[in-house]
Amino acid sequence: MDQSSLNVLSRMRQLLASLERDLGLVSLPKVELDLLYATDLLAENPDEILTSAEIHNHPLMRDVPTATFNRALKSLMKKGFIQLNSDSRAKHYRKTEHWPRLLQRDD
Repeated sequence: MDQSSLNVLSRMRQLLASLERDLGLVSLPKVELDLLYATDLLAENPDEILTSAEIHNHPLMRDVPTATFNRALKSLMKKGFIQLNSDSRAKHYRKTEHWPRLLQRDD
């Protein structure tokens, strides 16, 4: 990687950190942030239902151990970002109806 590529990457990381701060996401651990991002990328439609396998197979989550993934999923459910879909027999998840407001709350 040359210096200009590193500089661009550094600036992008700084912008990401700033946006996470503005949205009140800085208190989330990295694995929860990545799970939040993966869920948002997979379920662009708020009514879309995802399986835990679909989320775990996303490139942002693929290298996360299963136990860590499950703890992060449970934590985001407790915080109100993700909910278990009540219409499914298996473990299916969706964004909560409060998703946009949760991302703009002041912690």
